[in-house]
Amino acid sequence: MVLLVEEAVEAVRGNIFILGFVGLLMEEGDIMEDIKKHVKIITYVIILLVLGILWVNAGFISNFLGFTGKVAGTVNLTVQKLASYNLTVDNINWSYGQVDDGQSFAILATTNGTVENGNWTPVTEGFVVQNDGNVDLVLDISFGKVAADFIGGTSPEYAYNITNNESNSCTVAGGFTLGDWNEVTVGTINICSNLSFDDEVDEIRIDFLLKIPEDSYIDARGDTLTVSVEAM
Repeated sequence: MVLLVEEAVEAVRGNIFILGFVGLLMEEGDIMEDIKKHVKIITYVIILLVLGILWVNAGFISNFLGFTGKVAGTVNLTVQKLASYNLTVDNINWSYGQVDDGQSFAILATTNGTVENGNWTPVTEGFVVQNDGNVDLVLDISFGKVAADFIGGTSPEYAYNITNNESNSCTVAGGFTLGDWNEVTVGTINICSNLSFDDEVDEIRIDFLLKIPEDSYIDARGDTLTVSVEAM
């Protein structure tokens, strides 16, 4: 295409040269006018030809000059990390009751609604902790009271038992065993080194067992379990 443009330009130059040469040799007259007309016509034809070539090859020129008919766009988003958990069961209440006459203690447990040697209301649910965020969690627990402060009397017991409410939800922290009864102590207790956020495996259950001696405190008693998490 570039060669065609160059040839057209050379043709125009040649015609101008002829026009000048003829002008030197001939006087003004009809012949000179005819030559000028023909030269103009040829020149116009060449110009139109060049423009046509340029129009047909506009895509080539655009590419040659670095211009294109395409633009680029991007699609972006950010998924925010959400560390969140929920106690789907958050209250345990045996209501009121007492140790049966002739018994030295009563046993209450949430694992199967146990009430032995007493008349408290059976409770069949423990706390259920669910990871409802979008990241795995490290989970710790702590208590406000130990057995002597919570229950009182002679040899009281206050224990907890943690299990997977959905299989394989909790990767157990070192030194802790799921399914065992543990006496409540003061301080932070690391339970799960990884509590999964997967909807099918994201729940643990915390059950409780109380041994209430006949000489326990006689009033409304309560304690608070605190669950703490950290995003992995």
